[in-house]
Amino acid sequence: MTDEGITIDDIAESMRGVAELIGVEQTIQLSEHFGGITLTIPQMHNLLRPMRYEAILKDYLSGMDPQELALKHKVSQATVYRLINERLGGTKKRHITVDGQMSFEDFFGDE
Repeated sequence: MTDEGITIDDIAESMRGVAELIGVEQTIQLSEHFGGITLTIPQMHNLLRPMRYEAILKDYLSGMDPQELALKHKVSQATVYRLINERLGGTKKRHITVDGQMSFEDFFGDE
């Protein structure tokens, strides 16, 4: 089938919104490439999550504390701590240490 002369009215009704947004030719390309499979399009905050996480790590490494990071990047502090632990401290670590921070073991010693 040739796609010459195909108009939006020729597109299946379920895909007309896509055709209106990206154009008939691009909708045909989507169909040729992904036709027959279920395609889930993530919400914007999920689509850009890797970029947001890299920005959080960059800000953390430049000295911002987790509370500032959470506010700036509109994520929870738990997300910030999890991200820091997974990417910078290993997934098995339960906490991060900050320069000058004392652990319970250091404070109480080996009693």
